[in-house]
Amino acid sequence: MISKLKKLKDLERKLTVSIPVEDYNSKFQTKLNNIKGKAKLDGFRKGKVPNDVLEQRYGQSIHADVVNDLIQSSYPQALTENKIRPASAPTVNLESEDPKKPITYSATFEVFPEIKPKLSRWTSYENVSISITDSDIDLAIADILKRYGEWTDVSRKSKKDDQVIIDFVGSINNEEFEGNSAKDFKLVLGSNSMIPGFEDAILDKEPSEFSLKATFPEDYFKKDLAGVEAEFKITLKQIQELHEAKIDKDLFEKLEMDVKDESAFREEISKRMEKEVEVQEKDLTKESIYETLLKTNSFKVPNVTIKEQAELMRKDALMRIGQMEDQAGDDLFPIDTFMENAEK
Repeated sequence: MISKLKKLKDLERKLTVSIPVEDYNSKFQTKLNNIKGKAKLDGFRKGKVPNDVLEQRYGQSIHADVVNDLIQSSYPQALTENKIRPASAPTVNLESEDPKKPITYSATFEVFPEIKPKLSRWTSYENVSISITDSDIDLAIADILKRYGEWTDVSRKSKKDDQVIIDFVGSINNEEFEGNSAKDFKLVLGSNSMIPGFEDAILDKEPSEFSLKATFPEDYFKKDLAGVEAEFKITLKQIQELHEAKIDKDLFEKLEMDVKDESAFREEISKRMEKEVEVQEKDLTKESIYETLLKTNSFKVPNVTIKEQAELMRKDALMRIGQMEDQAGDDLFPIDTFMENAEK
């Protein structure tokens, strides 16, 4: 096998590989022999079909398999020989597949940049340290009690922090729009999970039917709705208030804690928070080091890496609005809108 590496632009590389005819012939003959032992053709006994007949019948298929196998096996070897680490999957171009000549192909890909950090004793970064206070523990416990609490129906007007169950249908100029309706939708008033004005209009209401108007923000992710006022017909079906969980045996079991009283529970929460903080400290310190390196070192980032980061950012944005990536159209959070931030 002969391989040759060529630098194209920036981080793009082209690896050309030639595989000897002998290697091709050996693999072709092996596959042909395997078929010969199994082939059943009219007029011939099993295992006695002449090679020229087999080649006429199966030659093209065997050829394609052999070429593919040779590429699959030689590519990693060629990378090792040239001491190259690709950042992306290759684009393979088969340049010659004449079985009487060396099989030749080229693989084009991006590589990771070679970074030689420039640091000096004057280069500084932040070694992050986070302390946990009693107030932090109190807030963590309060959050747990809410998350493991139960919503129960109440017979009164709605107020902030209540959960309401509603049906709604929205329209703009009497025309419905995508994602304009929902049934049995659970909404915590004051959570600011809906567009401005929507939740406020449901406050101080009893179960009933009514309409409200709300305007989509100027920076709304769906550009055709940004800054547009919509009218929503609301059916307020239930009002619920939260009864926080109690610090007891049931809660300990749900949290998989081997504790028996409130004091031990608080201590266990503190220990868990310390473990989380330890991870955060390391991550933030690493981030500080990376930022310092970026300020003191200049290098190109592979386009494929930037695109992968942009795709992760888009996926996260879709999840925040309850959309699955495979169900969202390309016009919803276009990938191009994340490319600039991904490059940073």
